[in-house]
Amino acid sequence: MADQEKNTLTSPLYRAGWDIGGAHLKIAYFIANKLHVQQYACPLWKGIHELQSSMQEALADALSEGVDLLEHSHAVTMTGELVDAFDTRTAGVHAIIDCVQKQLQQSVSVHYFNGKDCVSESDAKEQTEAVASANWLASGHSVAMAIEEALFVDIGSTTTDLLRITASQLHCRGQSDFERMRNAELVYTGVVRSCVNTLSMSIPFAGKEMPLVAEQFAVTADIYRILEKLPAHADYSGSMDGASKDKAGSMRRLARMVASDYEDYEVVVWEQLAEDFASRQRQLILHAVKQQIALSSSCKTLVGAGVGRFLLPSIAAECGLSYVDFITAILPSGTEVSAYADDCAPAVALATLQYSHPALELEA
Repeated sequence: MADQEKNTLTSPLYRAGWDIGGAHLKIAYFIANKLHVQQYACPLWKGIHELQSSMQEALADALSEGVDLLEHSHAVTMTGELVDAFDTRTAGVHAIIDCVQKQLQQSVSVHYFNGKDCVSESDAKEQTEAVASANWLASGHSVAMAIEEALFVDIGSTTTDLLRITASQLHCRGQSDFERMRNAELVYTGVVRSCVNTLSMSIPFAGKEMPLVAEQFAVTADIYRILEKLPAHADYSGSMDGASKDKAGSMRRLARMVASDYEDYEVVVWEQLAEDFASRQRQLILHAVKQQIALSSSCKTLVGAGVGRFLLPSIAAECGLSYVDFITAILPSGTEVSAYADDCAPAVALATLQYSHPALELEA
């Protein structure tokens, strides 16, 4: 892509980028010319101690590779302030910042992404609305600096973010999660943690449309395990029943969604049910993609990120768009990166961004 040629990374930037979610912690940093990216389980809804533990694990893992991250600068973004361990989003932002500062207190510097720039601890605490759930903007800025016209879509474990880029500017109709959900720029569906009964009220099963049990027996990870599409490194969350996360265990849980037992039907029936659920989720995301490209006639490229990006090439093709992965879009060809860097776009963005960002254009 010609547009990508303007994005040059002439030397490694010794900054660690952190993305703190409600279920996972993601970190990206350079060692010499290689971009290392790692994801850790971090069930933050259980309490702030989970973040402390995950950060300590990340720091120890880097040290075992010969890298003392406390000698780096750090840039942090978050979505974990939304978990119900915190009474309010503001309380969540403050608690996360306090935890990060404690873990990284000996570092060169620690800053927090507010949607435009990285700011100090004190400024971040005064700008909680801007700091909260701003990780999608970090990724979007990276894409806008590399490609002039694109739709950026990040399908994660829990949510899907969509952001239009026109003339290297970010365009959206909402900035808060509330506004973005209202405008199909944030779809609360992901390929690991979403309950399958959020995808549809009913599903074709055994020759008839079947209503679903209103219980949290199975999640989307079960669907994609059955279909053998969920990357193993993304499968950190526990199963809903605490039992095995193999294919048979996933089919057993999925069977409960139609008030059945796994043994009641052949394996092929459960595989078809998983396909049908996957199709319903794909339709939710496809509908949001179509809404976004209808607002931008110049958009020809879909840039995909996140652990669920395997859904995006076919969606792009159906919409008449070319498809490119996030890392391919933002980094020069030949850059050595970890195998699943595309799963952790906000962390990668913070590790690589120069802080001279395109403007965010809010539309009516």
